[in-house]
Amino acid sequence: MSRRVMSIFIAAALCAAAMSSGAAAATGTKSGPPQNHALMLDQPDDGNPYTDSFSGQYWSGGQYVNVDAYSVESDTYYAPTSDGGWEERVDFHYSDSDQIKGGGNTLAYATYELDRPSDYSIMNVTLGGVTLTYNLDTQEAYPVSDSDPDALYQ
Repeated sequence: MSRRVMSIFIAAALCAAAMSSGAAAATGTKSGPPQNHALMLDQPDDGNPYTDSFSGQYWSGGQYVNVDAYSVESDTYYAPTSDGGWEERVDFHYSDSDQIKGGGNTLAYATYELDRPSDYSIMNVTLGGVTLTYNLDTQEAYPVSDSDPDALYQ
């Protein structure tokens, strides 16, 4: 998966998580600030083909929520697939993304780390102080404590 796709995936997942948790209740009037769906992005190009970043904000619950994402990866190469084709791959990749309310409180934070030679592909998503960890190689979620589900629904 390309770094741009992974960065956008993480940011979209964070936005969906915040909206599903009720953090993005529609507010504003016809003459007021933009509605929840207004996401303004800035993708600066630093000239480095191995890094990617973007930032932006959307209106939610009477305030702006800032969204930031960053990724870096190793050189790409092509590897054969089981069906006789080829796919583009990287051996190392790191992405992180966050959503922060205008007042400075973190709504959500996510990271993705890939170390292909070590068979390590982990995604962490933190919502409401609870970190959910997924192993993307084995497609398993790591267990959470008994108190964590309660914190997610507050």
